[in-house]
Amino acid sequence: MTYEKMSRALRHYYKLNIIRKEPGPRRLLFRFMKTPDEIMSGQTDRLEHLESDLDDTMYVKEEC
Repeated sequence: MTYEKMSRALRHYYKLNIIRKEPGPRRLLFRFMKTPDEIMSGQTDRLEHLESDLDDTMYVKEEC
């Protein structure tokens, strides 16, 4: 894995709150905040939320 690929992955995980940078003497020290199961269940919840929003939008359009 190149440094560019690793840094891109770390930025992505940091943005999604999967990892957090830890203070300490080391420069690149990160801690995972979620387990893989929590990450997968979170994606499912987000998908269900988006689907319900889409259903609500379609319902409003039908009323008009």
